[in-house]
Amino acid sequence: MVVEEMAELTKEILKNISRGKDNISAIVEETADVEIMLEQLKENYKIADAVAEYKANKIKLIEQRLNDWDNK
Repeated sequence: MVVEEMAELTKEILKNISRGKDNISAIVEETADVEIMLEQLKENYKIADAVAEYKANKIKLIEQRLNDWDNK
């Protein structure tokens, strides 16, 4: 189900970008569906804490890179 929802979101994003379609409401709907499925995935695999930790570290790295870019 996760892959199916991601594919639907991908399809809507591609419609918006490549065809210039005004489908923001569909993108919102599919994004919500993907987020719900990701939450279920984290619950099923008991990985919510590990994902949160990895995400926090990744955000810190991105912030550092942006700060380095701004200081150039």
